[in-house]
Formats: sequence, structure tokens, C-alpha cells
Amino acid sequence: MTQISQSKVQSVGANNIPDFSYDDATIVVKWNGNSKTFDKVTFKTGGMYGRSYDKVGFNLKFDKKFLGRKSFKLRPDSGDASKIRSKLCCDIVNRLGLPSIQGTYARLYMNNEFWGLYVFMDSLKTSWIKNTFNPSEKEVTTLYQCKNGGFNFRSSSSYACINANDDYPDMTEFKKFINDVNNAKSVSEIEKIMDVDGFLKHLAFEWLIGSFDHFLYYGHNFVWYKRESDGKWVVIYYDFDNTFGNGVSSSLWSNKGLNQDGTGANRGNQPVNYTFADWENNIPILKTLVYQNKTKFKQIVRDVLVQAFNPTLLNSRINEIKQFISPYVKEDFTPNSNGKYPGRINNSGSKTSTSYSYFEYNIENSLKTWIKTKFEVACSNYGFSQSEILAESSKFTPKPYNYGSSSSSTEQPKTTTTKSSTSTTQSTSSGKRYDIIKEGSSKISVEWEDWSWGVESSRFNSKGEMANNIVAGKWGGVSFKRNDGAQLGSGTLHFMARTNDTSATLQVLLHLSEVDEYVSAGNVKSTSTSKLTEFNVAIEEPSAGKYDRITIQDANNKGLILYLNDVYFIDGASTTTTTTTIKTTTTTTVKKTTTTTTTVKPTTTTTTVKSTTTTTVKPTTTTTTKKTTTTTNTPEPTSTGKRYDIIKEGSSKISVEWEDWSWGVESSRFNSKGEMVNNIVAGKWGGVSFKRNDGAQLGSGTLHFMARTNDTSATLQVLLHLSEVDEYVSAGNVKSTSTSKLTEFNVAIEEPSAGKYDRITIQDANNKGLILYLNDVYFIDGASTTTTTTIKKTTTVKTTTTVKTTTTIKATTTTANSKPTNGCTEITKGYYPCGGLLYPDASPCCEEGFKCEVVNEYFSMCSLII
Repeated sequence: MTQISQSKVQSVGANNIPDFSYDDATIVVKWNGNSKTFDKVTFKTGGMYGRSYDKVGFNLKFDKKFLGRKSFKLRPDSGDASKIRSKLCCDIVNRLGLPSIQGTYARLYMNNEFWGLYVFMDSLKTSWIKNTFNPSEKEVTTLYQCKNGGFNFRSSSSYACINANDDYPDMTEFKKFINDVNNAKSVSEIEKIMDVDGFLKHLAFEWLIGSFDHFLYYGHNFVWYKRESDGKWVVIYYDFDNTFGNGVSSSLWSNKGLNQDGTGANRGNQPVNYTFADWENNIPILKTLVYQNKTKFKQIVRDVLVQAFNPTLLNSRINEIKQFISPYVKEDFTPNSNGKYPGRINNSGSKTSTSYSYFEYNIENSLKTWIKTKFEVACSNYGFSQSEILAESSKFTPKPYNYGSSSSSTEQPKTTTTKSSTSTTQSTSSGKRYDIIKEGSSKISVEWEDWSWGVESSRFNSKGEMANNIVAGKWGGVSFKRNDGAQLGSGTLHFMARTNDTSATLQVLLHLSEVDEYVSAGNVKSTSTSKLTEFNVAIEEPSAGKYDRITIQDANNKGLILYLNDVYFIDGASTTTTTTTIKTTTTTTVKKTTTTTTTVKPTTTTTTVKSTTTTTVKPTTTTTTKKTTTTTNTPEPTSTGKRYDIIKEGSSKISVEWEDWSWGVESSRFNSKGEMVNNIVAGKWGGVSFKRNDGAQLGSGTLHFMARTNDTSATLQVLLHLSEVDEYVSAGNVKSTSTSKLTEFNVAIEEPSAGKYDRITIQDANNKGLILYLNDVYFIDGASTTTTTTIKKTTTVKTTTTVKTTTTIKATTTTANSKPTNGCTEITKGYYPCGGLLYPDASPCCEEGFKCEVVNEYFSMCSLII
């Protein structure tokens, strides 16, 4: 690794110091008991001036997507003693409803050596744009990164930015953007080409957090992207460690002179007290956007104070983050047996603080003090009432940024729907209509659930179309399943569709209700890339029986973006055909696929880097079996054989011989009591599942565990997963869990007649969703018990797919991906309680754009989906 001193950065320039790079690394990521291995990863040192510290950061470029992205940053934030500034700024930008990267925390291991705590963040690359804005074009060519410093909208400052797509280095369009902004005579003219409100909100945010490392002073650490939906340019910020007074000095403004609005003669030497005009570096474009637009900018500053920047709001969030990362900070500040601190590899660099007391001091006396003082300064500068701001803030409900539509101040384009009778079949008689996506509703009807697979992202855009990004090589399909028991037969499937590929072929599949089989109902072609085309597929009831699920599949398996609207099935409808493009068959032409249901929610992320790789990907079909059993009392073991610890009491971890194969679990972590806290969602028949990874197979014995839940009516079912065949056997139910203390349970197990098993699940047998706390979980082989269990077996079986990957990463994150469960009777607003011991009756179904996230065992909150 290159040894870089602070003096070298200052004399040579950060841009001129090459990075260490390794192009064939293996990255193993572990989060929430999940793990995944990535090969051929580009791993290199990262950061600009941050490389002059003893603990340096890294940039990662994965060969395949993780959490929908390929590019990430690991930053130690060595210059930030609080370790909170980057994460907090990401949270603020999200609350403001601006496009934002996401930040969390990770523990890094390299070649089995612990390297400490890092901030784990998005890297603003073209893959991030594809994942968030979801443009129809395969190549993103209008993303420009301004990282060298000096961009200020002067025509000569375009040199400070580069096209983020290495294959499209041309800067013509970006230079035209700069010229158009400079030639504009008013704000309204600039609004035609730029999201002005979003830009001004970023400027107010930048001033309030005290950043000198973005547009207003150094002119870097942001990107400009030309949004496809309306052709406007939007700005997105990154790198937030130099904020809230960190690293700032009044000497930066010593040669500025007066501000461009004529103020600044008595600026003083305390940057926290600077006005907006004091802070910005006399940038000409701000004369039009801010100083000749004072009423608008004043309102934007007020909005930022109400929505995201005030001490009442931020101090609470800071306390939460501090509590979360404190044990990992202490770990990072602990030297190894050789006296070396984790990750401190740059012997020439400035020393990173290893004082936990200074970590606490910086949070209380630097971070929080800046927020309090700056809030008071802003209110004083603009004549705002602090009490009114705080009162409004307590009632404010944040809304996420709409990555699929243009600015709200611009009239939305009208959707033109073309219905062609020469390319599709038309229904001539109709029976009962089953709406799947009702035109204009922008949602899937409540009687249907989204059972898609091979779909990287799915959302409704501003036109009410369901936009589905189907990945290549997965035989992916957009799939809808009835949730009310209704079964379908002959009729007509109607849908409006467009794709990003005129050569696309869409195959309609019918999933039979009683058996795990698929039948093809035909193909459609000739989709448009610009407008919706109407399709009607005539369906005859399959000879094998009725069906309750319909899929529209990428039959070419090349990957595509499929836009759907006005999707419904008419029972018994007949069709007449003009010149049809539909081939109707009753034979299956589908390559059999396993349906992958992935819900990613890291609570801890660890990145392990190795020079060599061994990746084993084992997709297995997880059948979730709904069974009912009755158990009399809790059996006590009377003799013991070999003991297999799953969660050893006091260890706060799953034993190394077992892996977490849970499903339907939104989040999982160990709390301060050493309990494994599992948030099992409703409607998924979820279970906390443990699988042996050493080939051991189990037979008769006793499963022991300590458990409590947030629901006294909960029923826990123990399932055994057979080793040799893909089958499940119920070992019994337990009830009477406490909500306040752990209760001991012992479940007597007889070896199943079908053979031994290597996986044990504790399932939510009521399927209502619950928080399950587990500790001291173990199996005693051959143990007998004093009570017997009577089991009534089996009702329904559903299948999902779990992908098991060998890996080596652990982490410390608070992100998740989920959506409200269908059938909810109440929707919880964003940032309101949605569960926990203190709020047992709160609905876990959050409003759109939010998810129910476990904060601790007492409190769960609807948090923004990131």
C-alpha cells in the first residue's frame, strides 16, 4: 500500500497520487445472517485528502449487484471523531426529499484480519443512476462528476467535472448546460433546464451543515445528472465528513472581501455565525438564483429547518446512531496483540483518534453544538420563530424523492394510449372482471400479491405504469398471485405494455393452484418503446386444473424494462382475432425456474477481502408449510446425548456450525441482552431457520430454546427440514410466550420416517407477524422427554426460494427493503411507531416509501426505504 503523508498531498496534489488497486479480489458480504460472495471485484484505495490519514478508505466495484448497486465506498472518516457526520447528512438529505446516496456502517475483515469500523456508502456511478432513476436507456451518458474542485457555473469551470461513463467522455452536453444557465435572464428561464428548487434546497442544506467541501466554497463532491423524465438537470451531493464545524476555519474566507450582496464587513472569525452570503464564495449564478430570488430562498431555508435541520429532531437521531455504533467504535479503538490499531496501514499518515472519550466529547460539544448554534443563527438571519419551526417540525411527515417523475412545478406530460385492433385480439364478450392493476390506480389491487422473480426493481412511475426492470439470465417474470383463494379458468387476459426493446417477446404463464406446475398461454411481440400497446391473450382452462397466479415473462431471457398498466382478467371472455401476434398453446415452453423472493435488510455488514476465491451458490427451494399442531405442556429432557449449540447463551451470535436460513424475516440482530431479535413479517409464513454447514445430520432428540414475543397469542411451530429430500416435517407447536421475559421450551423430536434432517425452523404459525426473541438454543441428540406431542399435519404449502452463498462479512447497518403487507387494516405514517414492546398494537404496515424497522426491542419505527 502507498504510504502518503499530509505534506505529500499538499505538495503533489491528491489527484496526482495513484491509488493502490487490485482487480481480482473476492468480497464476502454478511448481513442479517445472509451472506454472499462476489468474485473479480475491483478493490482500491479511495478518497482524496483522506488518504493522508493512517487509516485509509477503499472503493469497491462488484462484478454483480448487491442491494441493487455495483459500486460502494468504505470510508473510515478518520478526520471525523464522531463517526456520525456522513451518516447523519445522508439521513437529512433523505428527509428533505432530495435524491440521495445512502450511508450505513460496516466492519471490515481483510484476509481474516480485522480492519475496523467504516462508513459503508453508495458510490455515485452510472449503476446507481440506473437503480434509482431507472432510465429507459441502457447506457447512462449524462452523469457528470465534479470532484476536482472549482466548479461554479462559470463557463471556464467545466474542466472540474468529467463524464462518469468512461465510454462516453464527450462533454458537449454538459458545457451546453453551463452556457444555457449563464445565458438565462431569470430564474424562470433556468427552471426550464434545471431542478432549481432541488438545487436551492441543497445550497440551504450545505450552508446549515457548515460544508466547505461542496458547491458554495470548493466546488466539488457532487454530480449533475440530466433527468430522463423531463430533461432537467439535478444535483446530487456526496462525501459529508467535513461538516458541522469539522475542519473549518475562518481563514478560508480571509481574502474574500465583501459579500456580493454588499454585506460581510464584520464577518468575524466564527464560521458557525456566518450568514449564507458570508459562506458562499461570491459565485455569480447565485445573484440570480438567491439574491434576486430572496422570497423563494427564504422559504426554502425555512422548509429545511422544519423538515430536517433543528436540534430537537437531530439530537434524537444522533443519540440513536451513537448508541448503535458505540460498541463498534470501542472495537475500532482497541489494539491487537501486536499493539496495532485496526486498519492503520499508512505509517506516514496523520494519526486517527483512538479515544472513546473524545468520540463522546466531539458528539456533544462539536456536532450538537454546531446544530444548536446554526439553527439559532438561521432563525435570527431570516426572522423565523424558533418555537414555530419546532412545532411544525414535530408534525411534519417526510416524503421520499420521486425518482420517476419531473418537478412538481412542471405540468406532467399526458399519457397517450394507442389501442390497435390489427396487432392484438379483442374481447367480444365478458364475464366477471378481476382487476390486477386498475388503470389510474398506480398500485396492484389488494386481491393480488406481487410474486415476481428475476426483477431487480419495480415501481409505479408518474404515468401510473408499473415499471419492472427484469434482469438478463434469470428467465424473470412479473407475477401476480391471488390472495383470497379465487381460482381462474378460461377467459381473456388484458394488459397495456411497452418495453425498452422492440425485439422483446413476452410469454404469459399460468401457475396451477393444486400442483407446482406452469402452463404457457402464449406469447406476444411487437411492443413499442414509446407508447403503451393493448394486448388480449385468450386463455383456455388448462387440462391439469385451475390456476391462481399469472406471470408475464421475458421469454428471450435477455433482460428488459417492462411497463404495465390496465391489467385485468375477464372470466369466460371470448375473443375475435384480426391480425394477431399471439400464439396460443397449451404446452409449457418455460425453462423451469426457481422463484427468488429477496428482502434485503442489513443490520450488520462486514466486508471481507481475500486474494483468492471459493464461491458456492446453492439455490434451494424453501417450502413454507402451514401446519397445525397441539402440544401438551413443555417437555423436559430427562437424559442427554451430544449437544449441538445453535445460539449459545451469552455468545450473542449463531454458532459457527450453523447458518441463518430464515425467510419472511424483515430484520434480525442480537440485542444488549444477547437475545436474537427477529422481526417476522405478516403474510409470509416466516420462520427463523438454522441450517448445519458441516454435513451433520440429526435424528431423535430434544430442541431446547428460550423465547419471548411481542404477542401473547403467538404460536411457534418447529419444522424439521430433511437432508436428502426437499420436504418438511412439523415437530410440534409451543404457545404461552411471555412479552417481558424469556420462557424455556423443550420440544421432543422423533426422527422422521423419511430420514434425518440438517435444518431446524421456528415458524410464526399464526402468520400474523411478530417479534421473536431467542437465546440459549440447542439440540440434544437422543434426549428423551417426559411429555408427548400430538400433531395434526398439513394444510397448504407455498414455495419461495432462498439462495445460499458462502461468504465472510459481518456488518453494522440499519437499512432494509420491504413494502407494506397486503391485507393491512391500518397504515402507519412515516417516522411513527410500528411495533415493539411499547407499541404492541401499532400496525407494521407503513405508508408508501417507508418500512417498519426495529430500533430496539421496545420500539420499531416506519423509516424511509433506502
